[in-house]
Amino acid sequence: MNHLRTVFATCFVISFFAISTPAVYAQKTDGVNLDDLIQEAVENNPEIKAMHDAFRASEQKIKQAVSLQDPMLSAGYFVENPETRVGPQIGKYGIAQKFPFFGKLTLKGKVAEKDRDIAYQRYETVVQEVIKNLKHSYYELYWIRKSTAMTEEIKDLLDELEKVAESKYSTGIASQQDVMKAQVEISKLIAKLYKLAEREVTLQEKINTLLSRPIETPIGQIDNFTLTEFPYSLEKLSALSEEYRQELKAASINIDKHTDMVALKKKDYFPDFTLGVDFIDVGSGHTSAFNDGQDAWMGKVAVNVPIWQGRIKASVNEAKNNLSSSENIYQNVKNSVSFQLKDAHFQMKTAEDLVKLYKGALIPQAEESLKASQAGYETGKTDFLNLIDSERVLLNFKIAYYRAVADYEKSVANLERAVGINVEKFGK
Repeated sequence: MNHLRTVFATCFVISFFAISTPAVYAQKTDGVNLDDLIQEAVENNPEIKAMHDAFRASEQKIKQAVSLQDPMLSAGYFVENPETRVGPQIGKYGIAQKFPFFGKLTLKGKVAEKDRDIAYQRYETVVQEVIKNLKHSYYELYWIRKSTAMTEEIKDLLDELEKVAESKYSTGIASQQDVMKAQVEISKLIAKLYKLAEREVTLQEKINTLLSRPIETPIGQIDNFTLTEFPYSLEKLSALSEEYRQELKAASINIDKHTDMVALKKKDYFPDFTLGVDFIDVGSGHTSAFNDGQDAWMGKVAVNVPIWQGRIKASVNEAKNNLSSSENIYQNVKNSVSFQLKDAHFQMKTAEDLVKLYKGALIPQAEESLKASQAGYETGKTDFLNLIDSERVLLNFKIAYYRAVADYEKSVANLERAVGINVEKFGK
């Protein structure tokens, strides 16, 4: 009865998995190219588009910063007309334009240009971050699918071993426990396959989100690839990061911006000028003079008097403190980039060594061990437990190999992110 329950449970799980997962694997028809996905993400990702719009908006602030304020028009009417020699004054009309002290508008323009440059680096930062996340999901999906293929391969092998065990049990050569062990191991693999299928769906949804696609859009088959060549030293990577890393460039530009801000605030010690002209409307008088009723014009100059030195000094000190803060931010970003480079480089080298170890030694040894255990079991020289262990070791090694491959490529993506450009441009 227990044996029948085990068989029934196994059949149920197999049937459930077969029903639940075909749609997932039916999606993997056409191949997918990583470069095409990256291009699609750059064009369609909403976060990238939002940062690009913010950059374009910052460009519009430059003209605003270097433009003069609107001129002021004024009009006045005398309730009681003052009498003059040439007639009564009826009203006065004027126009005036404020001119900042020499150099103020130029400095404001430089500050606005720095803001634009910082906005562009922030846009590029988001582009590089999205590309990194896309590569992580892409290579993780590659590993999931390879793990699925390896697990299915071992499951097929176990299915054959189960038949051998049943045959030997029916002839009294093996015990019923061998059959049950095979069935239990197959059930574990089926459960593993189901979890892998769930993870695959999640990764496809994540990739579609980065591409701004409908979330259920299928992701094509990921073909095998050779490991990315990465012969660059940490010294080379560090030098490249100072030239290309977006956050580092933005922090450097921010220092220049606040240097200009200090100079701009110091300009407040000097007055701004207002130039204008007034027109006085004069009515007809009661004289016989030739200029009787002649209108009058008056030019005028005004300056603000910066006598509140405490306020200006506080404004200058604020700008100096912001400059000091920006310098510390730059150093912090530089330290962070240095750590990211070293950490990603170490992770890449570790994954590279593991790939070589699994491919060149562990997997071939495990395959030979499994073949020997399988042959030994069929001839009665090896028990079924050793055979199962050999199968499990081979499966784990193969999955670990593809895990190392994926980790290597993800580490390369991390190095590209730390430097700020993709690997193809490193040597240029």
